[in-house]
Amino acid sequence: MAPRHGYAHVALLVASAVFVGCRSRCSIPDADRDGTIRIACLGDSRTDAHFDPNIPSWCERLPTLRPTQKCSGKALPLTTRNYAVSGTEVTVVAFQQEARALAPPTADALVVAFGVNDLYLGATVEEVIVMYKALIRKGQGRPVFIATTPPAYLGESDNAKRLNKSIERLNETVRSTFPASRVVDFDTGFTADLYIWDGLHGSNAMEALMASRVADALDR
Repeated sequence: MAPRHGYAHVALLVASAVFVGCRSRCSIPDADRDGTIRIACLGDSRTDAHFDPNIPSWCERLPTLRPTQKCSGKALPLTTRNYAVSGTEVTVVAFQQEARALAPPTADALVVAFGVNDLYLGATVEEVIVMYKALIRKGQGRPVFIATTPPAYLGESDNAKRLNKSIERLNETVRSTFPASRVVDFDTGFTADLYIWDGLHGSNAMEALMASRVADALDR
């Protein structure tokens, strides 16, 4: 007959395995244990909720598309908070947006979507990547998702072509630098017909696509 403490040890191992298994299915932990998963949206006009009142941003659409997030066997309500500001650059204001997101009630995860303004105004791909890394370091252990940058359809000028080449290189570097589980695909399949008249900002169809890409990333 096995000693009684042997059974206790086996039971503890089984319980631990079950607990670890549950945790592994919790892709976004409820950091402050308030029963709600809060996603903070950081970015520029492509995320800003106030850019076009007739076109809700992907950040505003996400809770409708994904009203709950599974964590440890529970379906917790998912909400978003939008800290994006039009015209901003990750190399200039990202820390301020992140600080607001981490103030109470704190975000449980952050989605970072910058790039086009930085590259247009002369920042290098390397400078953008450095800032993305810094945002992850300062994220207080929260999951930080880095979105690739959608292309810009600004015509056939040399400047427009150079901008898209820089965007392509930035997206390649994001994918080679950060884990695939923390990258949101905001560029694959983003054709010109998904944009509004300016060739830079998304239509309702594009914002819906972006929201679905974020929802997919949250489950990895």
